[in-house]
Amino acid sequence: MDSNVTFALGSVLAGSLLSAFLFGFLCLQTFLYVKQYPNDPQHLKTLVFLVWSMDALQTCCIVSLSF
Repeated sequence: MDSNVTFALGSVLAGSLLSAFLFGFLCLQTFLYVKQYPNDPQHLKTLVFLVWSMDALQTCCIVSLSF
């Protein structure tokens, strides 16, 4: 039984690390978008910020639940 729990928790940890790694890429892409396209319409910038903030919230939840 212990090996099943360890295997399950290892999978959760691996998924959390992958999610955090991909969130780092999203942060980089968001930063580059803001720097390279300062004249984009406000509604598009709002959409980008909304996607970033939802993913940040999801990453925080995943990391806190895996802790």
